[in-house]
Amino acid sequence: MAQGCLYSSDNLEMELKGEEYFKCLEAHSCFQYCTRDGGMLTCKMHSLVHDCVQSLSPYDLMMRFESVKQLTLNLSSWTEEVKVVGTHHLVMMIAQGAGFPMDISGAEKLRTLVAVTQGCLITSQALSNLFKQSKHLRLLDLSLTSGWHNCFGPSGQGNILDEIPVEICRLINLRYLSLAGSKVLKILPETLCDLHNLQSLDLTGCSSLRKLPDGMGKLMNLRYFYTWCCSSITSYPKGISCLTSL
Repeated sequence: MAQGCLYSSDNLEMELKGEEYFKCLEAHSCFQYCTRDGGMLTCKMHSLVHDCVQSLSPYDLMMRFESVKQLTLNLSSWTEEVKVVGTHHLVMMIAQGAGFPMDISGAEKLRTLVAVTQGCLITSQALSNLFKQSKHLRLLDLSLTSGWHNCFGPSGQGNILDEIPVEICRLINLRYLSLAGSKVLKILPETLCDLHNLQSLDLTGCSSLRKLPDGMGKLMNLRYFYTWCCSSITSYPKGISCLTSL
């Protein structure tokens, strides 16, 4: 959904169309395994299927960095080595106690960025640099992706993210944004409401968040809005009633 790959000619909801595609893949044994635990679905794609998809889309490269500790990353040197135009999808496994990279060189064509971390320092300047550089992002996940369900209680350790820079408005293609687990984040900028293509906003576990932007009503395409464990929010802006797609 975030990458705009779901198209329906029969006016089906995107979620239903996505489920239809998934069941088709499952029926044709495209997954190595697929297990259901209550409402949670876990699956793994066969490596052969992955290689086939990669061959059909050779320029849509996904990169994964393990145990990131440095303050700068250079994707360009990697992409030159594997002879592709640019990295579109990036997963960073940030080492515990390390900071979010201040500069990600070669990130101009990123469409997906997922930071897997726990207790990571994410500075406003680092995000500002990212927003100015990666204008094509469609999915940005800065949540506590690793073990997030254990970290929303009083003793849990969330990401150290206390400010979202106003430059977030530059991500005009963004459809999915997760800030879950950012326990010290207190306010969101009004410029967040300029992301008119945003479909999912996850603020789960942002326990210090006191106020939502007044212009929330401008997010007309918003379909999912999560505020579980946001105990400091005492009221919602009036414009939220305009979000008829929720």
